Amino acid sequence: MEDMERGSAAAQIEAEIEGQKTLKKVEEMLDMAYDTIPHWPAVFKFSQGERIFHLLFEMEELCTAAHLKYFKKSTLQDLDIKNHQMRLAVRRARMKSYTDKSGHRKTLLQPGGYEKWMRLSLEAGSLIGGWKKTLGDKGQGQ
Repeated sequence: MEDMERGSAAAQIEAEIEGQKTLKKVEEMLDMAYDTIPHWPAVFKFSQGERIFHLLFEMEELCTAAHLKYFKKSTLQDLDIKNHQMRLAVRRARMKSYTDKSGHRKTLLQPGGYEKWMRLSLEAGSLIGGWKKTLGDKGQGQ
């Protein structure tokens, strides 16, 4: 009986660590959004930029909710969906371009910035998957 209790305590600690790592990745993506989106032209800042911020804030809320809920599986699925939606929104932003005041053609996201954002999103997705895996089939934290 003690071995089962130790095993569930270890699983709970592992799930806690996965949750903290996931939240840290979301916070890194939010920091990147705060550094990038304010420099976009208003038409993109208040449309696509708002969408990206909205998705990231929802991801942050879902990380917190999953941490506090007993049954976490559906919350983690929602978090994974938001991560994919955010990835699509960033991909769409990368394809948008505009002409600056000096007449030069620019994209909203430079290739290096886009790659960093995708890397963070993929890492967050892996962490979410690991978090789901620590819960097993029941989807509940111990």
